[in-house]
Amino acid sequence: MSSVVIFHKATGWIAANDLMAIGAIETCRKLNIQIPKDISICGFNDMPMADIVNPSLTTVSVPFQEIGEQAARMLVKEIGSPWPSKQRWLIAPHLVVRESTAKA
Repeated sequence: MSSVVIFHKATGWIAANDLMAIGAIETCRKLNIQIPKDISICGFNDMPMADIVNPSLTTVSVPFQEIGEQAARMLVKEIGSPWPSKQRWLIAPHLVVRESTAKA
């Protein structure tokens, strides 16, 4: 029995983090795939070198310091309480558009 695999040309790739996205950019460069002309690449976490790579990396920025501060506040509140609370806190990441993405 044979299997048939059909590949569709992707217009974009979203990496789990910026380092993986930078690796994808380097791989595309080696394969002569132009970014963002042939494919868009987006990272996640807005690491300091994201704007230095070529092309500069579009990424999702997450407020890590704010997360740490809020986690510490929530922990201090829990330590002072005899009963555990069901606290919930939502963060608001935002997209930082740079040169590694284009419209499909």
